[in-house]
Amino acid sequence: MNNINNPWDIRHLGEEYFKKIGYATANNYSLDVPIKLVFVGKTGETYNTPNVYPNWSAEMIDGRIFKFNSTKKKVVVKDHWTSKNCFIFKW
Repeated sequence: MNNINNPWDIRHLGEEYFKKIGYATANNYSLDVPIKLVFVGKTGETYNTPNVYPNWSAEMIDGRIFKFNSTKKKVVVKDHWTSKNCFIFKW
């Protein structure tokens, strides 16, 4: 996943996408937040598609989990999306 020509490369999502995760989980629009893992949806539109904003969930260092639904545009429950439908990254 380190090839920018790969349509699923996370760099296609852009820094703003990840800063929004920081804001939703730690109330800080930053990449410097206490997240351990982030699960990003890998079904549907590829990341290089304009205006794509896949579902995500984040596991904090303290163990809390936030699950974001991009259709509803809010954190929906405290659980991860199914891992087979996600790419999982160390923050």
